[in-house]
Amino acid sequence: MIPASDQTISIKEGLQTEKYGKLIIPTIEILSHQITNLSVHISHFQKDWGVDALIGLDFFRRFEVTVNYAKGLITTAPLQMAV
Repeated sequence: MIPASDQTISIKEGLQTEKYGKLIIPTIEILSHQITNLSVHISHFQKDWGVDALIGLDFFRRFEVTVNYAKGLITTAPLQMAV
């Protein structure tokens, strides 16, 4: 559960790709990884789209990511820097 923010964010009808605001989440767990100070963009999602949130490429760039479409699995691991 993400605690409520005191930042005012207005959501309006519009294009699904339109961004409405930016928010810093102090700490959140995504795909079993604890992330701090995650900058997110707030967008409008219609209820009938069946989408609660999107994880963007900026998140995935922090990890090695494997997508198994056949099993419906996304597996992530900390990014290993080359030595």
